[in-house]
Amino acid sequence: MFLINVWIILLILTMCSLSFKIFTTDFYIYPMVLICFFTIFMLLPFHFFYYNFRKGIIITLIRNIFPIGRNAVRFRDFMFGDILTSLTRPFATLYLSMCLLSCVKCREENIRSTCSRSSIIALVLILAPFVIRFFQCLNRFYYTKMAWPHIGNAIKYLGGITFNLFSWMFAVYKDEYYYHFLISGCVANAYMLFWDIFMDWNLARNFSNNFFLRDKIVYPKWMYYFAILTNSILRMTWLTSLPGVNLYVDDEIKVFLLSVLEIYRRSQWSLFRIENENTNNPEKYRTILDIPKLIIDD
Repeated sequence: MFLINVWIILLILTMCSLSFKIFTTDFYIYPMVLICFFTIFMLLPFHFFYYNFRKGIIITLIRNIFPIGRNAVRFRDFMFGDILTSLTRPFATLYLSMCLLSCVKCREENIRSTCSRSSIIALVLILAPFVIRFFQCLNRFYYTKMAWPHIGNAIKYLGGITFNLFSWMFAVYKDEYYYHFLISGCVANAYMLFWDIFMDWNLARNFSNNFFLRDKIVYPKWMYYFAILTNSILRMTWLTSLPGVNLYVDDEIKVFLLSVLEIYRRSQWSLFRIENENTNNPEKYRTILDIPKLIIDD
């Protein structure tokens, strides 16, 4: 809540400076303050404000970048990597923001100049999370010798790499890569949706005691059905990039709204992914599934 309040305050100050001319301060100062604040906050080496959590985030990020070794990919590592794949739009936006803030001509003339989400740097930032997860899956396959699910999972991220590459090429070259974008989008997102529901959540089981779910569940049944429905809908937001689809909002607002929806989808996914791992141990991170009850002397 503290971090959200910092963001909201600086956002209001930016709007007051940019749109309402309340402050004489240049509007771009506030986004720069926000970026610097979050960077310094995460790197503070002092034991306050969740030091262990901040330290764990940095360590896990490093482990994601270099998934080498038998124990390089544990449960928190692949969860963190999966969350990174949902941050492709924010990563591209962060690059765009940094580019605009460092471009004097852009600020003075209120233009984008060479700053764009279609740049090579933005493409690298978009593809990087999928590449990380791809090699994490190969690491798990190498040490566990389990082709399924790890190779199947690696294919999913390879599909994500292909789709995002064609998405970028479609944004740059338009009609030339329309069908590449459309076909790769349909295939990759259909496979990802299958993996979300059937593998990550272990749902859609025909012979389950709970219709279309699985035998072991923790939450009320309606929550699983709701998650299947909403996850399926939110997996199709990429269709808003097709020609002729008009949301009647500015492109930057559209990116913001789609990012918020993806935050919701990933939060929901995480909830049921952790629940599935806790009840069914599908990735075999635990040798013993059942934890014995604590015996308390009378």
